[in-house]
Amino acid sequence: MSTAAPSQEQTRFGLLILLFGGGVTDRLPPLWEGLVSGFLVLVRFFVALPFFSAGLARINNWGSQGFLFEYEHPLPLLGPATAATVTTAAELILPALLVLGLFGRLAGLGLAAMAATILVFIGGAYAIPAEQVPWILAGLTVAVLGPGRLSLDNTVAAALDRQERLPAVETMIALFLLPVLLEKTGAWSTLFGLATETTTPLGWFF
Repeated sequence: MSTAAPSQEQTRFGLLILLFGGGVTDRLPPLWEGLVSGFLVLVRFFVALPFFSAGLARINNWGSQGFLFEYEHPLPLLGPATAATVTTAAELILPALLVLGLFGRLAGLGLAAMAATILVFIGGAYAIPAEQVPWILAGLTVAVLGPGRLSLDNTVAAALDRQERLPAVETMIALFLLPVLLEKTGAWSTLFGLATETTTPLGWFF
């Protein structure tokens, strides 16, 4: 018995579900779904915050990035200028997407890959397993479970599934998370040239 090949529309819809669809949290009771989603918000911030801070630091010290990527921590297959540009863009864009929960799985997987690159390929003084291993695990957690209910992916998934529940509250919370990231990493002052007190990743929690 032959099976018809999926149509182009079915393939595209399947890819959208893969990108924006939920995970195992969708099968949990509402209370547990809320708790796990709250935990995933903390996981998203945990891995996004240090990378976003690193991206801001690169912008503030852009003149030295070519030297760093040529002599201190060169990346395989990339020249210094290209490596500096790609790395800085990834350190700013992926954490922002992760905090918003937009393309959350891809953002989590991307940051896990960056942490693994630091640990395995760059190595040396930059390889700090106590930092990079938790980042890898956190990124993979989001990649597997999805960003949770408090995310823009949840809004897109609801629209794709034509669910009756409109996740307006969750969407508002997800949109609120990005300004928190910008504030806690000092990005507002960096973008607008204002002086601010230096913050650290641990400072976000206190």
